[in-house]
Formats: sequence, C-alpha cells, structure tokens
Amino acid sequence: MRIKREGLAITIRDRPAPFWVLGLFLLAGGLLAIAMPLGLATNAGSLEPWERLASIGLGLGVSAGALWWLGRSPATQVRVDLNRRHLRIIRFGLWGRRVRQFSFANLASVEVEQGTDDDGGRIWRPAVLLRNGDLIRLSELWNHDQAEVETAARIVAEACGLAPPAAPVRTAAP
Repeated sequence: MRIKREGLAITIRDRPAPFWVLGLFLLAGGLLAIAMPLGLATNAGSLEPWERLASIGLGLGVSAGALWWLGRSPATQVRVDLNRRHLRIIRFGLWGRRVRQFSFANLASVEVEQGTDDDGGRIWRPAVLLRNGDLIRLSELWNHDQAEVETAARIVAEACGLAPPAAPVRTAAP
C-alpha cells in the first residue's frame, strides 16, 4: 500500500498490478486457446471437431476465470480529507469506477481483517466499521504484509480520530 500525505489530505492506494498482470495473462491464454482452432493455428483445418470443441471449451473456461479474477481485484484509493472530515473510497476495475464517501461521524472503528490464502499463509486487509454495523473494506485485495496493512489502518484511524486497531479482529475468507 502506498501512503501519501498532501496538506490536509491523506491518500492510500493498494497495488493491483500483480493481480491485473495475472488476470490479463490468463485472459490472453484463454483467448489464444479459443482462436487457435478457429484459424489462428496453421493446422486448424486438420483438427477433428472434438479437438476444436475441447480447445474452445478450455479457452472459454480460462477466459471466464480470468474475468472473474479481474472483476474481484479492483484498484482502491482511499482519500481522507481532514478539512471536510470525510473518507472517500474510490474503486476502479473491470466493472468501472465506484465512489463511496463517509463522514468521520459515521465511522465506529478501523479494523484489520485476517484471512488465509490457499497455502495456509495469513493475509490481511484494512476496513472501517460504520456505526450502523456495516464493514467497508479499504482494499478488496489481500496483502501478505501485515505491518503494511496495520500501518495503513493506524493512519486512517488516527486521521479520523478513532482508536487504532489493536490486532486483526475480523476473520474472513479470501
């Protein structure tokens, strides 16, 4: 996560590039598997119908998985405006740009979600808990660097006048 202070504003950005590179790599592979039996391969004309269907089916499956991966990996920018006393969360991804804004008065606490990756390793991401009980993630991306996530959460908490998170308190599935 990148943290930047500019006067009475703090901006925190996550790093989606590795997620996007993987998703685009998989999407390219899926599209290639679809295009090969349709004429991109020099021997496409000699393929049996079942071979064409198998390649197209695999390509569609990989492409669908890549789109799913990209759809759940948006870039997030959190902007804490100390002058106006609001927190703005801007997400940009496959489904477009979404902006949500919250007044400091609506925030109950800043938390660190903890999860487990596929290999059993611990992963974290920051979130804010609203007074109405809703949990709003400050990043949709999981991070293996606990200290980095805790630093971002502490900075948001201090800027909003909230107590810093003591430890990862929420457990969530990735």
